[in-house]
This record gives sequence, structure tokens and C-alpha cells, in this order.
Amino acid sequence: MTSKVKRVGCCTICDKKVFEVKEVFNKAPMEGWPRRLGKPTDDAWRIDYIMLDGSHIHLTFCTECLETAQQPETYPALWNSVLQTFIWESQPEVRRIMPCAAHTPKQQEAFDQFIEAQMKNALVSVLVAQKWSDVIA
Repeated sequence: MTSKVKRVGCCTICDKKVFEVKEVFNKAPMEGWPRRLGKPTDDAWRIDYIMLDGSHIHLTFCTECLETAQQPETYPALWNSVLQTFIWESQPEVRRIMPCAAHTPKQQEAFDQFIEAQMKNALVSVLVAQKWSDVIA
């Protein structure tokens, strides 16, 4: 996997941009990262996974990484990337520039509890793989 931290609008495995980027962040530590997305490219795929706790999550992939993303042996690395993203996003310097990040102590406590619960979770199986353009058409 290219990146330990998943970027919005990019393939979870290789970081390739698979959505039009309408705006990027202009402050560190996210400078140049997608901030506002447009339409998915023809190369954008969404895979819905069932989780160990019974919940569902969807992740984004490019066509080249689609087959790999459906192989159970890749699930731990994929889930680790998601967890690393949660942890990275909880850092104060990242929260300050993210429009939807937790800011109050109560919100941060809830977010910390969410992360703790997700550390015990895991990807179990693919439910469906579909083109993003079919999902949001």
C-alpha cells in the first residue's frame, strides 16, 4: 500500500485520485490534499465491506487495485489504513483545519471512544463492488 493515511477521493491502496478535485487544503499538514470533490472518474470503484461488529463500511479504489481490494489477505492492511487515518485525523493540528472534525471536549471524547471500538473491529467480507458513478448517479 502506498499511503498509511487514506485520502478522501483517492484509492485506498495506491492513493490515485479517482474523483475530480474541486478544492484542496492550503494549510499543513494537509496542504495539497483533496478538500472538496466533484464527480467520480471512470476509474472510481466503491467496495462495501461487512465488518466484524456487523456494521458496513465502504472504501474507494481504482480499477487497477479493485481485484486486490477484494482478496481477504489484504483486509488487515486495508483496515489498518483506515485506523491510521482515524488516528491521524484526531491530531489537534489536523482537527483545526478539517471542517467536520471534533472540536469540543465532549465531541473529542466520543471520537476517542469510536476509535477505541474500531481498534477491535475488522473487515470480514465484500458485500458488493460497484462503480462510484453508478452509486451517485
